[in-house]
Amino acid sequence: MITKFKESAFFFILLFGLSHVMQAQQKFWVFFDERETNAAPAISGETIENRRMLQLQEIQTSDFPLKKTYIDSLQSLDIEIHRQSRWLNAVSAELTPEQKRKLSEISFVKGLREIIVGTCLEARAHIPLEARAHIPLEAQAHDDFKPDLRVDYALKQMGVEGFLFNNLDGTGVNIGVIDVGFYGLEKDPALAHAVESQRIKAVHDYINPAKVNHFDEKETDSDFHGTEVLKAIGGKIESEDILLGISNKASFYLARTDSGKREFRAEEDNWVAAIEWLDSLGVRLVNTSLGYGSGFTDPNESYLPENMDGKTSVISKAATLAVREKGMILVVSAGNEGENPAWQVVSTPGDAYEPITVGASDQHGLKMDYSSIGPDFLPYVKPDVACYALYGTSFAAPLITGYIGALLQLKPDLKSEDIKEVLFKSGDMYPFPNNYVGYGFPNALKSLSILLGQEIIKMSVRIKAKDSYELKDIKGAQVLVFHKTSPTLVNEQFRKEIKKKTFKIERPEGITHTTLVLADRNIEIEWED
Repeated sequence: MITKFKESAFFFILLFGLSHVMQAQQKFWVFFDERETNAAPAISGETIENRRMLQLQEIQTSDFPLKKTYIDSLQSLDIEIHRQSRWLNAVSAELTPEQKRKLSEISFVKGLREIIVGTCLEARAHIPLEARAHIPLEAQAHDDFKPDLRVDYALKQMGVEGFLFNNLDGTGVNIGVIDVGFYGLEKDPALAHAVESQRIKAVHDYINPAKVNHFDEKETDSDFHGTEVLKAIGGKIESEDILLGISNKASFYLARTDSGKREFRAEEDNWVAAIEWLDSLGVRLVNTSLGYGSGFTDPNESYLPENMDGKTSVISKAATLAVREKGMILVVSAGNEGENPAWQVVSTPGDAYEPITVGASDQHGLKMDYSSIGPDFLPYVKPDVACYALYGTSFAAPLITGYIGALLQLKPDLKSEDIKEVLFKSGDMYPFPNNYVGYGFPNALKSLSILLGQEIIKMSVRIKAKDSYELKDIKGAQVLVFHKTSPTLVNEQFRKEIKKKTFKIERPEGITHTTLVLADRNIEIEWED
């Protein structure tokens, strides 16, 4: 079935070419033509201060609520509204064919869009603390630094010492987390510091709005997922000097938008409502370890891989608006479909250009097999960055969120594009990103140097070769090899241990570019015919 509606600044005619089972009711977004501009904008003083700091328009059209007369008209047709979106100037609702027909005849209804979506949680396996690798930091620092502090492996990979030595721990930064649930949060030793200091500022449950006890009532086995994500952002066990996440002094705003009981269309609506709620409170930095693509309980509701184009899904449009107009910084997990031949690509909203999409790499910097890749039809590279995560990109994204929290502590006026530039230039793949790991894992000391105008960037070399290329005077014990069919599309990756001071690389058939990552330099080979 094809649903058509008028084109506007943010919404485009979508032709899915999908067939699905006809039902008595179908889910739609109903778009309106005007807003209640005489009402007060639904934002806080903190939101306005953020926009003023970022030199954005302080009061925006999308801040105003929907017209009550429009809502009343829909309800008079016995239409049950699920969610209202100020940003989209729309509501989501189940419509019968007769209700759909009547709405198409109403002048203030700008368009209808059928919701064909699916969702797949990035990871739901519980990760006990004893399963994590904790590595002692071996470095000298200022008097406040504890040399016996143990950190999660991914933090060591990203050079967390650079932040710790400078007392950067997310102090004063507000972070939003959109996830499945936060069961066990209050009793988790790694989050006791946040609970005791009252830095869990607000919780909104969009699955069960009447829920009062958000941390001790478990509805499904997935309800701890958000708790694990929060630990990766700012977890710390004070009594054992174990650091799990960098921003352990940040304040947190939590939104539950996904149910572990079943996967259904309303979850994307919930996400849109949650991101609007966080913006209204003045929360700029948001982590979402949820991805939408395939995997709904009803497979007829799922996307196709080609829909991961950064503009098809409503959630990608909301993510784009959040960054471009609201000044928010969104960190999104790439997805765990890398080994699924029927999918493989990143899920939405990680397909949109604006969010910082995070993949998972191994201890060396190669893509984890499960980590989703960037589609070959995108005009930009996804994922943006990657870092070590053994159990899913759900836990790579929050590590980067905690990393960004430290950067915002140092410079609160950083915009999303500023953050991207810092992450990219300090990434181990810079300046040769690819659709497996993006710019790779960032380095804290390099990031701080970039912010201070003293860039420390690994040497990069571009060379041309025909059939083979020989490396000489190699420093380090390994070289990472990414064979590509274009400047960014990886065909093969592998690690080679170096036992001599030279290394010869042969050009495989069909390969146009090869990136070599060494300890002291990155080399991009453009193969000539």
